[in-house]
Amino acid sequence: MRYQASTLDRETGELVDTDLGDWITVTEFGQRMGVGRRRVRHILHHAGLLRPEGQHGRFRLPYEMATAGFGKRHDKPASGRPFDVLSPRAVALLERDWEMLVSDHDGELDKVGLVAKASETLASFEAGRITHQLDTTGRIWWVRDHFPDLNHAQIGAVVGVRQPRVSKVIQARAEQQRRKTDSPTGAVN
Repeated sequence: MRYQASTLDRETGELVDTDLGDWITVTEFGQRMGVGRRRVRHILHHAGLLRPEGQHGRFRLPYEMATAGFGKRHDKPASGRPFDVLSPRAVALLERDWEMLVSDHDGELDKVGLVAKASETLASFEAGRITHQLDTTGRIWWVRDHFPDLNHAQIGAVVGVRQPRVSKVIQARAEQQRRKTDSPTGAVN
């Protein structure tokens, strides 16, 4: 869709239209790059151009990105369904770096495979234990020590708890380690 800006020429009193270029929707950009509407939104979210908004977490162009000239938000269109369009400048930047963005996004998704591997490895470790099973805290620490590339949400998926619990356990462990290094005898108080 071609966008135009109309400005008033103060000398003649007439409106002058200026062509702003071809602005396309996020879905149209995805079609141009050969990916579906969901995948393009996930890739652009991973790149930092889109952000989840509202109760449903739909990926939208943040106001600061629109202000910076990367696109426009249409929050109340006649159709009733909000949408965003990308500016020619944003499209040119995204097309230039598209392969890198896709490979970076897909590399992050490969960590999902790492989650499966961590789950299998933890189950194998626990099956081979002679004594009691690890408690939740012990399982979190084990996964964190053996799979440091996983984030807190992914560790939670392996252990079977929510991300805030993982963050709390890891934060408590960091505090214990800090106190141990601060203590002159090395003992935790």
